[in-house]
Amino acid sequence: MSEPNKNVLVSVVIPIFNGERFIASTIESVSSQSYKNVEIIVVNDGSSDGTEEILKRYQDKITLLFQKNAGQSSARNYGIKKAKGQFIALLDADDLFVSNKLEKQMDLVWKYNLEMCCSEFETIDENNAFIRNVSVPAFDMNQAMDKFLEGNFICTSTMIFKKDLFDKLEGFDVNIQGTEDGDLWFRMLATGARLGCVRENLLKYRIHSGNYSGNFSKMILNRNIANRKQYQIIKVKNIWASPTQRAYLARCYAGQLCYAVALEVLEDIDNSSISFPMKLNKIKYKMLAGKNGNSFLSKLRKLKLIFK
Repeated sequence: MSEPNKNVLVSVVIPIFNGERFIASTIESVSSQSYKNVEIIVVNDGSSDGTEEILKRYQDKITLLFQKNAGQSSARNYGIKKAKGQFIALLDADDLFVSNKLEKQMDLVWKYNLEMCCSEFETIDENNAFIRNVSVPAFDMNQAMDKFLEGNFICTSTMIFKKDLFDKLEGFDVNIQGTEDGDLWFRMLATGARLGCVRENLLKYRIHSGNYSGNFSKMILNRNIANRKQYQIIKVKNIWASPTQRAYLARCYAGQLCYAVALEVLEDIDNSSISFPMKLNKIKYKMLAGKNGNSFLSKLRKLKLIFK
């Protein structure tokens, strides 16, 4: 590891709500990092189980913050506000850092002068058994937004980023549930921030019965809200401005089941540039964006014909 990296403090922010089962191993995965200049901030988001008692055992290793239950985004914002590090690393209370995660990422950050860095990861079950590897699609560091517009490929617990960039954007949007991470990553990329990826599994992402899984209709609603915000930024910055690019953007949104936003994109294209396939897609998106369309998608999901 290059000498300058050793002087950069990284604050690891861990929000937790009723996470007594896994939090001890999560904290240990950070305290045992090969990268030593680390501050661990745990935000107890109004837990009512045994979380508080477990956290007390680690008071010599962590900065412990408390708040009334307000949700994960609020807890992350609070923790990052109190962080002293130049860089922030996020970690969910049931996931595990690989021992050299921060070292590998900070080396890449320093080498390419990055503001953001993610990694590939593996999934594990509640007993730490391996499930599968999850890769990140190839992208150019200078054009990461183009790949990101096709869909969010960043696992939140793999991310590190500059604190001043986060502060400039005023953090996570607490009004979006389940898609607030992708909303923030896009807003960061829209500033021109450079994103890199370590092509190694640096995180163990835990899948278990307590994982967040919202109501399907609510999930679609929040994804539409996040992508609508994204599209407004795209229009202001005149990104992907040609009819062909906008038509592709609409297909990307449709692929995320955000048919209402996909329809908005196509409706913003000048009529003289609308091709016959675009017209067909407008009809399809209008049908699927409606109440009956959402009900149809819910039925398909129950039949496991769609999985998003």
